[in-house]
Amino acid sequence: MIARARSNAAAKGFKPPQVAFVKALLTEPLPIQSNSVDCILSNCVVNLLPPEGKASLLKEVTRILKPGGRVVLDDVRPPLSHVPKCLRFTRDLDCREEEHSREHEE
Repeated sequence: MIARARSNAAAKGFKPPQVAFVKALLTEPLPIQSNSVDCILSNCVVNLLPPEGKASLLKEVTRILKPGGRVVLDDVRPPLSHVPKCLRFTRDLDCREEEHSREHEE
């Protein structure tokens, strides 16, 4: 998977230090310097971790992210109606109901 991501990035002209792909165990500290990352993308990973693993990962994310950096967590979630209201719209978390999700609920 990482080899393909590197190949795709290279085809678009992205190379280190513009982009880097790191394989790591999410249960251990990430092998990345503190305050060194502009953007973190995670696709369908966080939901696989136990609660303590999620907390540990988010601590690492805040450690390696540069001030003003961004985190994009894309994951599987229940319909918005099953997400507690206190988590639906906050300054840091914006849950948006996708059009295709509404279609499946009807």
